[in-house]
Amino acid sequence: MGNEAKKSAMTEVRIRRFSVGTILKVCLFVTIPSSAVGLLFGLFALLGFNTVRWGALSVLGGNGLLLGVAMGLVAGIAVGIVNFLLIWMGMTVVSAFKTTRIQFQERSGTPRSSVSTPQDL
Repeated sequence: MGNEAKKSAMTEVRIRRFSVGTILKVCLFVTIPSSAVGLLFGLFALLGFNTVRWGALSVLGGNGLLLGVAMGLVAGIAVGIVNFLLIWMGMTVVSAFKTTRIQFQERSGTPRSSVSTPQDL
């Protein structure tokens, strides 16, 4: 009986295809963790560790910090664009033959954006 209650609370949406912008936004989200890793390596380079290299040379100090962050951003954008192209090609092929189904559960209660009134307090 619990399974039937779960199914009835779910709402299903059928999507013909995702927009290119939506897929690109999701794929470029990878720049956030890669920038954090670049910042971490840059901070270590600032402290004198050999974590950032340009060719065969270690870059230390402030230059290492800047280069670490820049390398993290460039790597994240490159990975995001490659993933975007692969996902976009796959979704284009799939959407030509089949619709995509997304199921989500409706949230109960008041939305976060509602303004509290004195009566609610």
